[in-house]
Amino acid sequence: MKSLIIVPILFALYLFMAGVVSIGLNPDAELAISDASPNAEACRGENGSVPVPCWSNKPLSLGSTSDQYLAFFGGSDPGSYVKGAIDLARDGQTLREWIFLGYGTWPPGFFFVNAAAIKLDVPVGQVQWMFSAVSWALVFALVGYRLLSVTKNPLVLLVPVAIVMTPIFSDNFFRYGIVFSEAGGTALLCLGLVLITWPVESIGRKVALWCLAGFLVALGIYVRAQVYYVFLFMMAGFVLLALIAVATRRFRLADWAPHAAFFLAVQMTLMPYINLNLGKLYRIDFVFAYPFTLQEYPDAGAANWIAMGGMRSACVVDEPRCLAIRERVEAGQISVADLKSEIVGAFIRNPVAFVSHKAPIMFSYYFADNSYPATTVYRSAYWENLLYLGLFLVTIAYLLYRRDTVSLGMAGILVLMLCAVIAPPFAMHFEVRYLYLAKVLMLASPLLAMARHQILSFAPRRRARG
Repeated sequence: MKSLIIVPILFALYLFMAGVVSIGLNPDAELAISDASPNAEACRGENGSVPVPCWSNKPLSLGSTSDQYLAFFGGSDPGSYVKGAIDLARDGQTLREWIFLGYGTWPPGFFFVNAAAIKLDVPVGQVQWMFSAVSWALVFALVGYRLLSVTKNPLVLLVPVAIVMTPIFSDNFFRYGIVFSEAGGTALLCLGLVLITWPVESIGRKVALWCLAGFLVALGIYVRAQVYYVFLFMMAGFVLLALIAVATRRFRLADWAPHAAFFLAVQMTLMPYINLNLGKLYRIDFVFAYPFTLQEYPDAGAANWIAMGGMRSACVVDEPRCLAIRERVEAGQISVADLKSEIVGAFIRNPVAFVSHKAPIMFSYYFADNSYPATTVYRSAYWENLLYLGLFLVTIAYLLYRRDTVSLGMAGILVLMLCAVIAPPFAMHFEVRYLYLAKVLMLASPLLAMARHQILSFAPRRRARG
């Protein structure tokens, strides 16, 4: 094995490249797009939709103060992260009146990142950029090292370079998208995924490595709750494959001990906050009434962006039932659990109509431009997104072609991870940025497939005792 000394060298190189291609090494690079900006055309989107950096004509940059952040974003998601961070830095906790959109509604990780900037009197944007860029540079350094170890060809070090150059990284995760939690949360998830692909001989070391991977994934969940679904779907796949191993007499405890350690590491890291937060990782119960109470686009007013994302699918497929549920919501006679059941029931009772309504929205949002964080589709970018989808489909096709148990199991795990990203917005509503994680997983799928024997293992089939 090559010396790990190359990892910090690669880390420094990829971090430098991220700074060059995204902000031009300018610590005061713009985060808002004005009419005078070279990127002003982004603010002339389709159907009146614009990306997040066009939301206000107020200035915003990496060097902006937290007050300037609040003036730009107001009560939106990025604004609530900073408002919650101000409360954390000042009082050690957030004000109760901000609980509707803020700390407690979502996991606390990104609030603490922003609070560190405020406490240290450093511009929030610069800390957000460092959080994203450093996390991703570490991911790319480990990926580059692994590829170099396997292929012995230094040209493979250009793979992370090519990824950095894609718009979803150079313009979004390393610049305009740093105000959201996707960039850092996704990086921590990928860091955990890289570690579970690492080859180790000793089962004890593998268990320890998977524990570390679980800890990093849990940190990713603390930053971005969406990562939790990927973890849950991964574990569902692991459990199913373990049951298949038992049923086919190919189960060996040592093969699955790392997976159990991974699960426990994630859950134990999350448990302290869940216990403090009323037994939940996040509190978004108020959104489950929206499918039944929201007006259709363009009559939803300030919530039109939610209606455009397909929030009303449960009503579209069964209007009479929707009206009855709306009356119960307005009268306060329906629980959150019943609302969730009604959303799922709408799909079960009318699967064709539900998919027919939601699938076109999903494809439209998937093929949206990734250069700037967005809620609705402001313009499309087919070739870039076809590349991600093509990589994923070719990877799955290759694994299915191999037809061995590990390859088929890995194909199932990859599909489940992608479903984990798609399923929640498919049930509720899509935003363009909700699908960034899916695209990153598509980019990562060939690398995960290459390391499938490090992730999954099945013992030789044992003969039944006669």
